Amino acid sequence: MWDAGPPKVLLIEDTKEVREVFSDFLDTLGYDFSVASDGPQGLAMLERTPYDLVITDFKMPGLIGLDVARAARQKRPGVEVIILSGSALPEDREQIERLGLRYLRKPIMLDDFIAAVEAPPTGGDVPLARRG
Repeated sequence: MWDAGPPKVLLIEDTKEVREVFSDFLDTLGYDFSVASDGPQGLAMLERTPYDLVITDFKMPGLIGLDVARAARQKRPGVEVIILSGSALPEDREQIERLGLRYLRKPIMLDDFIAAVEAPPTGGDVPLARRG
């Protein structure tokens, strides 16, 4: 759990139906969150608002999740990032872990999602949730 209360969350997901499911998860859990439909929109939102946690899809048109994570960390060092993917290759997962990002494999069960979101912040140094 986060020391200063629940994190302010930015969800970046290009697929509307998936975005709605994760929005429902976050809403049910009572999180303060915003939603972006692609990487550039999410990064623009991150510039204006100091989010604590970014949850982003791995595979999106234009800007993949790893690029979003790198840019998010440049804009806000120490921001926590969770990468969601149903199609990351083993080498992609290795890169995700090397960058100290959390990783959840789709389809994601609510319990796994809760555990990843509520895990203590790492300052962006250590991967916590590895699935797949």
